[in-house]
Amino acid sequence: MDSHQFYLDVGMVSDRGQRRPHQEDFCQFHNPMDLSDMDVAGSLFLVADGVGGGTAGGRASKYAVEHVLHDYYHHDSEDLEERLSDAFRSANRGVFDFASDLSSGKGVGT
Repeated sequence: MDSHQFYLDVGMVSDRGQRRPHQEDFCQFHNPMDLSDMDVAGSLFLVADGVGGGTAGGRASKYAVEHVLHDYYHHDSEDLEERLSDAFRSANRGVFDFASDLSSGKGVGT
């Protein structure tokens, strides 16, 4: 492992566009402060494009991003591909279940 450190300034900006009165997209990042966590898992930056109208697309995109971040950093494996793949699969199931539970869930996703 390389002992060099670097610092990262991150900014996020979003635009709701011209078709919707509200934002359905969601972005978030995690940059571990603990160097041992950083060495094992690194930083993760996620953007989810919410679809479906109303507030459901926004809720789905926020759920997906937060779920991936949580599962990725709380996974037991040191295999980063496995961590990320499992986190996305789990978030996908959760978004699917959320959309299925909505009476107007057709087309809701991220």
